[in-house]
Amino acid sequence: MPSTFGAINVGLSGLQTQRSVLDTAGHNVTNVNTPGYHRQQAVLASVDALEGAGARVELVSRVQEGFLAPQYYGAQGSIGQQDASLGYLQQVQAAFGEPSETGLANALDQFFNSFQELSAQPTSTGARAQVIAKSGDVASRIQDAYGTIRGLTKDVQTDIGGALDSFNKMASQVAELNQAIMGSGDQPNDLLDKRDGLLKDMASIAPITVKEGGLLVTVAGRAVVQGDKATKLVLGASGTATPTEGAVAVAPGELSGGKLAGLVAQRDQVIPQVLAQMDGLANALRTAANSLQASGFGMDGTAGPALFTGTGALDLQVNAELVKDPSRLAASATGSRGDGSNALKMADLRDAKLLGTQTLGDAYGGLVADQGSRVEVAQSTLAQSTLKLKQIDNESSSLTGVSLDEEAATIMQSQQAFNASAKFISVSDAMLSSLLAMIG
Repeated sequence: MPSTFGAINVGLSGLQTQRSVLDTAGHNVTNVNTPGYHRQQAVLASVDALEGAGARVELVSRVQEGFLAPQYYGAQGSIGQQDASLGYLQQVQAAFGEPSETGLANALDQFFNSFQELSAQPTSTGARAQVIAKSGDVASRIQDAYGTIRGLTKDVQTDIGGALDSFNKMASQVAELNQAIMGSGDQPNDLLDKRDGLLKDMASIAPITVKEGGLLVTVAGRAVVQGDKATKLVLGASGTATPTEGAVAVAPGELSGGKLAGLVAQRDQVIPQVLAQMDGLANALRTAANSLQASGFGMDGTAGPALFTGTGALDLQVNAELVKDPSRLAASATGSRGDGSNALKMADLRDAKLLGTQTLGDAYGGLVADQGSRVEVAQSTLAQSTLKLKQIDNESSSLTGVSLDEEAATIMQSQQAFNASAKFISVSDAMLSSLLAMIG
């Protein structure tokens, strides 16, 4: 049992501990809307249970979400991946401009229609000029779409560089926080909150694995943060990345999520595939049209020159000779000026299986449809991942978030305990004064 003098110390410990409880509750209340804030609790312990020497604050703990953190990283990574993919998928889709009167599908229809009209009036200067104009429209639409999509490759690479810079900057910040956390004599709860926030942002860029609370952070098994040391993450262009001095290298195929995974998929898979299909379309059109041109005759009775020049979609254009002199269009199959049967064969290319089992229209329609499906899948996956993250957020908030009702109850209870301790000191002081008066 404490002495009369010790009783005052017991009461003082009550004042001090309850003040700490009030301070902690006030800190929680003021951070109720702070993103990433984890509720804190003042953990009290008896100073000496046998002698009844009062209470003390053992530590100010930080409520953690525990098992939810890896789930959060996964959902954040999925959102980062799908969001990055969706942005470029939509840009590729927009490059086609379908369906519209200015799209390639309509241009192809007009192209074949112009040859149909030429077959009916092979000597018409206007019909020949129309064929040249519509051929130019097809070439320019293919060129424009291809050039726009090809240009996205550079944009993707720039975004990859930016994402890596952001990731590495955050990794360095985590290492700095680790140093501060390890060197702190107190429980560094606010620093831990900052570190958790950075880790979640890093997870949106690359698939991280976090151990020891954040002292060890890896990507594809390679450490990017070890204690107070951060190592730069680099990404190979394709295949297995070559290690770089002072950095850890990750191959594109090792990225299972995050913004980098979405960007790399666009750079290495989607965009090249679309460009290859555009090239195939342009080459099939050029080869078939030029072959028919070579087998027919212009109005001067000579074999027709190539309708299209170029080596692919990027440089496809109408032969300058025909632009200068449309009379050389090979509308005739016999050499007769009034014969338009070769122009009719050109019009019939509309239904010819020039790309395996597909016509030009079928192949292009399939390309546009495939891109639309990619967009829909990315949108759906993004929506699902966003919903999952919200659910995890809600569950995390229920565990680590601040409840104003709970804090109000804590404040009221602590205030009452504080007042009781103060009353205890007052009574103890009065008893001590009485005792001293009796002795004196």
